[in-house]
Amino acid sequence: MSRHAAGRWAPLALLLLAAAAAAPAAAQVELETRGRALLNPAPKLPLATIKLPPGFSISLYVNASFPSRFLALGQSDENATVVFVSSTSQGVITAIVDRTASGGGITPCILIRNQTRPNGVAYDRETGSLYVAEELQIMRYDGADASALAGCRPGMLQPSLVIDKLPQQAFHGFRGFELGPNDGKLYVTIAAPFNVDVCVDPYCTIHRLNKDGSQLEVFARGIRNAAGFTWHPETGALLFAGMERDLMGDNLPDDFLGALNPATDLGANLEWPYCHWEGEGDPLRREPGPGTPLADPDMTLPEFAGSRPADAVIEQRCAEIAEPPVQALGPHVAPLGVLFWGANASAPGYSAVEPQQWPEAFDSSVFVAEHGSWNRKDKIGYRIANVLLAPDGKTALGHTIFAEGWLDDASQQAWGRPVGLLRLPDGSMLVGDDKANVVYRISYDPDSVPPSSPAPAPTPASAAGRAAAATLAPLAVAAGAALALLVARWTLDVKFGNKSDAVSLVQEWVRDVGSVAGLTPQNTTLSTGSIGAPESTLELEVSFDSLADLEEFWMSVPPVAHKAWGQRMQQYIVHGSPQWSVFRCLPAFPEGAAGEAAAAGGGARPAGSSAAAPAAAAAPPGPGGLFKPSAAELGRYGADTAPTSPPLPQGSSTTPSGLAVVSGDEEAQVVLDWKGDPMKVNPGDKLPFKFL
Repeated sequence: MSRHAAGRWAPLALLLLAAAAAAPAAAQVELETRGRALLNPAPKLPLATIKLPPGFSISLYVNASFPSRFLALGQSDENATVVFVSSTSQGVITAIVDRTASGGGITPCILIRNQTRPNGVAYDRETGSLYVAEELQIMRYDGADASALAGCRPGMLQPSLVIDKLPQQAFHGFRGFELGPNDGKLYVTIAAPFNVDVCVDPYCTIHRLNKDGSQLEVFARGIRNAAGFTWHPETGALLFAGMERDLMGDNLPDDFLGALNPATDLGANLEWPYCHWEGEGDPLRREPGPGTPLADPDMTLPEFAGSRPADAVIEQRCAEIAEPPVQALGPHVAPLGVLFWGANASAPGYSAVEPQQWPEAFDSSVFVAEHGSWNRKDKIGYRIANVLLAPDGKTALGHTIFAEGWLDDASQQAWGRPVGLLRLPDGSMLVGDDKANVVYRISYDPDSVPPSSPAPAPTPASAAGRAAAATLAPLAVAAGAALALLVARWTLDVKFGNKSDAVSLVQEWVRDVGSVAGLTPQNTTLSTGSIGAPESTLELEVSFDSLADLEEFWMSVPPVAHKAWGQRMQQYIVHGSPQWSVFRCLPAFPEGAAGEAAAAGGGARPAGSSAAAPAAAAAPPGPGGLFKPSAAELGRYGADTAPTSPPLPQGSSTTPSGLAVVSGDEEAQVVLDWKGDPMKVNPGDKLPFKFL
């Protein structure tokens, strides 16, 4: 969270700012020789305290000291790579020229001076132009690469004004900024100029405009401070770091990672300052997902003006109208830089095969630099988190800590604060730090991984398929293993009185949306049941032959049609209830005639079973649901793999009959394998997939 000065200090702050503007800039950014600004050497830092997964290492990218905020990759070829770095507090942009690929060194120089709080930087590969977002204006600089390669030679830059209409603000004037890869528009944050209050345009928004400064418009609103941006190369969504309000306590509310797609989410509203989010689990590392809505204690939704209802009512309304985040990152962690990580960087300038190939566990994930808290009793943040995304790009499948150690937990002293993140063409990652005043480089060397070390995984896997494949408990099956199936089950709670409408809409989704991705009546089934007033549950099951088929299915769902359907469906659903669970299952031995036929075919019956026992594990006749094996197929198991456990108990009415489940508490259901033994539950067994 950014620190807010008390009102009585405002005059003093203005005097200090005026004095700073009149005084010469710090020595380390003003020493010049023939046009080149020489930077002081970097300080000695305790890099050994940074904890990374096995095989990773951290070093100084360049031996120079300057406050490093956000980074942008400029020209890159076999001779040199140019990186642009903002130094917001110093009012300068530094260029780093890396010639190590051609046998040279890495040299920094000051490219642009005398700016007003420059923060976001973006590079246009079509024109070779550098865009810089200051507090009050956006500037374009042509010739930035040539000037950098010439040692930041004065006179080679060609500056031009894009827009000077950005509002002055006492707080949160550091602009998040990016260039849209698909629409060619500039996206810029106009944050709330306060901790919390009623927002009026243009504040609490993300704006976008053309590169020539025309058509400035609100892209999304109801966002306190979208502090940093990146793009999802597959979905086209803008991924952003959401920095939440202060003074609600140590553990409320959560900062977050958000995702908005310019193609489908224009005009989206996150409903700040009225609606916040609280993550699930330990505040130090939240469970995957957005968490639950949280009512602001000081602000009331306008529709409830004059008569504030209970917080639960407000939170239910927030669930209905607010665009939810992707991931709750924890309270007061102050997220800034965000970086999407794929198998290979997709932007021009990156190699098809990078010298460094990071473990695929990080594919399709987002790294988030957490600047760290300022007003929490026990500090939090000062680290780099990783959020694993599902193929839809808006659902978190994992949330872990990738790098930490800038904060000493015992002394509560921090020696560094990560800000901007950038992927280099060689596959390594750069990290800007505006407290230690350096740029780090994080590299991966598979040869340095000890043989006994597990695969690097503060992050699970790259997508739903790999995540499940890596963590599903293996089933000990000798014969009949080919009968294993993958089942994706979607469970959601329906508001009282809306069951028939919800059922119709789910059926519509299967017919009009899911069918485009390959769903058929033969591999889907819908069941309903009561879980107690005032709600009912719906369960939609889809069976697949493999994890790859499941992943291909999700990638094939048409996003525009799905989004439109979801907006209609949301009104009928209890917030937080929709969840996908992914199971790998084998068909259980049925009772009755099917069991007799199985025994006749060579399979043995469960011990203690009889023809009168309930047929709990048999799949229902006809299409849909779990795989229903034939008698001959069941017979393949043979006497050596026959179940020896008691008959499987009958599942509750809300559980599809194809899965054997222990009756009892809905929250304590135990999935049984084909022998009647409880299946091991690993993180990948139940992958929450936010369907709405």
